[in-house]
Amino acid sequence: MPVDNPDEIDFVGQSRETGTVRMVISDHLPWDKPEAHLEILRRKVDRYTRFIQSGDINAIVPAAKDNLKAIEVYFLMDPPKGTVPKTLDHWGSELGKVGIDFSYRKFNGAF
Repeated sequence: MPVDNPDEIDFVGQSRETGTVRMVISDHLPWDKPEAHLEILRRKVDRYTRFIQSGDINAIVPAAKDNLKAIEVYFLMDPPKGTVPKTLDHWGSELGKVGIDFSYRKFNGAF
């Protein structure tokens, strides 16, 4: 169910502290071709966004209807500096406009 399988949802859970419904993308791909990597990731983010906006998430996590939704990307390898973080930050800004929190970080062994 990793990033390169855009039709699958990797992980869904709810924060006990905040109630935020977290949808996690597990990204194991190398960054040797950043543009191609971003395109693969974009397809997965788009799938998650559709899952949230359609209301399908409410069938998996009924409390999602009344709580913040978040898409979190966990990278196995650090993204290269430069345009990649700018692109990811832009996605976060755009998702924020429709009420979806977006974040990314290197996987440290815990979600």
